[in-house]
Amino acid sequence: MTRPPVLGREEELAVLRTGLDDALNGHGGLCVIFGEAGMGKTRLAEWTAERARELGARVLWGRSSETVDTPAYWPWTQLIRQTLDPLDEEQREELVGPSRSTIALMAPGDVLQSEHPEAATRVEEFEDLTGFFKRAAEREPIVLMLEDLHAADESSQLLLQYLARETRDDRIFIVATCDRSEIDVKPSQGAFLAAIAREGVSIPLHGISEEAIAQLHEILVGQKPSSATVVGLINATEGNPLFATESITMLSSTGDLYRSDHSTGFRVPRTVRDMFRRRLSGLGEETSALLAIASVIGREFDLSLLARVAGLDPDAILDLLDPAVGAGVVHEAGALGRYRFAHVLIRETIYEDLSPAKRMRAHRLVAEAVEDTFGTEKEDRFPELAHHWFKAAQAGDPMKALAYAERAAQRAAAQGAQEEAARLYQRALKVAELATESEEHIEALRIALQGARSATGSIAPPVPGLPLELRFAKEGDFWTVVYQTTTTRLKDSKGLGYLAQLLRSPGREFHVLDLVSAGQTGGPNTRAVDADDLRTEGFGDAGEVLDSAAKAAYRSRISELQEEIDEAEDFNDPGRADRAKSELEALVGQLSGAVGLGGRDRKAASVAERARVSVTKTIKDALKRISENDPALGSHLVSTIKTGTFCSYTPDPRVPVEWQA
Repeated sequence: MTRPPVLGREEELAVLRTGLDDALNGHGGLCVIFGEAGMGKTRLAEWTAERARELGARVLWGRSSETVDTPAYWPWTQLIRQTLDPLDEEQREELVGPSRSTIALMAPGDVLQSEHPEAATRVEEFEDLTGFFKRAAEREPIVLMLEDLHAADESSQLLLQYLARETRDDRIFIVATCDRSEIDVKPSQGAFLAAIAREGVSIPLHGISEEAIAQLHEILVGQKPSSATVVGLINATEGNPLFATESITMLSSTGDLYRSDHSTGFRVPRTVRDMFRRRLSGLGEETSALLAIASVIGREFDLSLLARVAGLDPDAILDLLDPAVGAGVVHEAGALGRYRFAHVLIRETIYEDLSPAKRMRAHRLVAEAVEDTFGTEKEDRFPELAHHWFKAAQAGDPMKALAYAERAAQRAAAQGAQEEAARLYQRALKVAELATESEEHIEALRIALQGARSATGSIAPPVPGLPLELRFAKEGDFWTVVYQTTTTRLKDSKGLGYLAQLLRSPGREFHVLDLVSAGQTGGPNTRAVDADDLRTEGFGDAGEVLDSAAKAAYRSRISELQEEIDEAEDFNDPGRADRAKSELEALVGQLSGAVGLGGRDRKAASVAERARVSVTKTIKDALKRISENDPALGSHLVSTIKTGTFCSYTPDPRVPVEWQA
C-alpha cells in the first residue's frame, strides 16, 4: 500500500519546519506531538526526518515499546548505538570523552570496549549523556526522534526533560510523539508528560478537515468523492486519518462508492478494530495464526524468533507473511529479518482476540524461544524475559518470572534507572506469592523496592505512614537540608540561596535578576551581598522592556485567555484549552521578563545575560554538592530545577510539595 502524503497538517508542519531550522542554526529545541491513535504522529515525525536529511542533519530514532518490557533507558540506548555505530574506534573515543562510564552501560561491547563501569549518580548520568549528544552535534546537526514517549520508562522521560533544558544552544532538535489517551486515562502520567512538553513546543493533533478527507479519498481510490461521502466519512471517523484511510479502503473494496446515485451506501463499523478485523479476515487462517504469535512477541518482531516459536521453516514464514505485507498489516522494520505491525492498534486487535489461555501459552513459548536463542545470561534480555514469563506465570513457571524480574530490576538499578528498578521489584513481589517464596526472600524484595524508591528522588514518603519532612533552611554559615530520612549540613553558597528561593515557590518562574536582587537585599534565607555579587545598579540600559500601554494590553489578554481556558475545559475541548494555555504561558513569560520585584519596570540591559550565566553556574555547583551528600535529593532536584533566563522548581505535578524554610 502506497503511503499517502501528509494532508491537512499545514500549521503543524510549519511548527516542525521552524523548530528544525532553528536547531540547524544552533538554537536547539523540543517538540512533542500529542494525538490519539491514528492521528498521524509518526507520519509527522517521518516528514521531519525526511526534511532533516535533505538539509544535512543526521536523524536518530529511539522507540519505546508499548507491548513488551525493555531495559531502562531503552530509547536512549538505541540513540547512542546509532550514534556510535558508523564511527571508527578513534572517533568513538573522542565522542564518548569523559562520559565513558555512563555510555558503556548502554552501548554493546562490540561498539565500545570498557571495563564494567560503576554506577553513577543521577546528576553524573544526565550530565554525561547531555555532553555526549552535545559533542555529537558539534560534528553534525542531529535530530533525535523519540517515538511513543508515553510508553518510555520514567528514567528516560526525566532524561528527556533534562536534555531539552540543557541543549537550547546546540544543533539538536528533539521530536517526541505521545499518545493523547495517556492524559485522558492516566491524569497523573498526563500531567508529567505535559510538564516535559513545557520544555519546548506542543503540537496537539485533531481530526483533519473535509477538504483533506476528500484529497485522501482521491489519492486512495482515484476519483473525487461526493459531498455525501465526505460528510459520512467525517461523521464516522471524526477526521482521524487512520480511521478515514481504513474506511475508504473498506468502502472501495465493497464497491459501495460506485452507486449510481452517488450516495454513501455504507455504515462504518463501530470501532476501528472492527475495520482491522475485516481486513485481517481475508489473509487466510495460517497467516492469521502466525500474526497472533507475532502479536505476543510485540509490535516489532524478529523473523527467526517467530519461526522458532511457530515451529516453521523461515522460508515458510516469509510465504505466510507476504499476504500481510501486501495488505499493509505488517512491513519490514529496516533491519534484516525484522518486521513491524503497521500500527499498534492492529497488533492490539490481534492480541486481544486471543483467549487468555492461548495468550499465556504463547507467552511461555516466546519466553522459551528467547532463552534458546539468546541464552539465560544476556542482561539486555532480562526485561523481555521477565515480561513474557510474568504474562505466562499462571500457566508457566512463576519461579522464572520472579527470577527474571529480580535480575532485570538489579540491572536497572545498576544503570541508575531507579524508577524502572522499583517497577520491576514491585512486579517480583506480585509473583513471589504465586511462586510460594520464603518470607526471607519476600522481605529482601521489599527492602530492595524501598531502596529503589528512595533513590529515585521521589517526594513520596519512602515508607507508608512515615512522616515526611522537607526542610531547606539557613542557620548561620550553614544550610540544614532534610529530605525524607536524610539530614545534610552544607556550607553557605550563593547557589544554595538561589535554590532556597525556588523551593519556596514550586511552579513559579523567577527571572535571574529577581534571584540576584533578593540575594543582594538580604532576602529570606540568603546571605548578605558580597563585593563580587552581580548588581543591577550602575549599568546602562535601553529603557523599559514594556511601556505601560503594552503591559495593560498584555494583562487584558491574559485575563481573556484564562476565561477561554475555563470555558474550553467546561465544554471538554482540550485542543482549544491547550492552544490558550500555550499562548498564556508565552505572555506570562514575557510580562515577567518586563516586570521585576514589587512590580518595578525591568530595564533592558546586558546585565541580564551576565546574571543568567552566573546564576546557572552557581545553581549547578550547588546541585553537585547536594548530590554528593544526598544522591536521592540530588536526583530529585536535577529533574525539577530549571535554569536559564527564567529559573523555576517544577516538581512532579502528581505529588504536592511543601518545603520548610
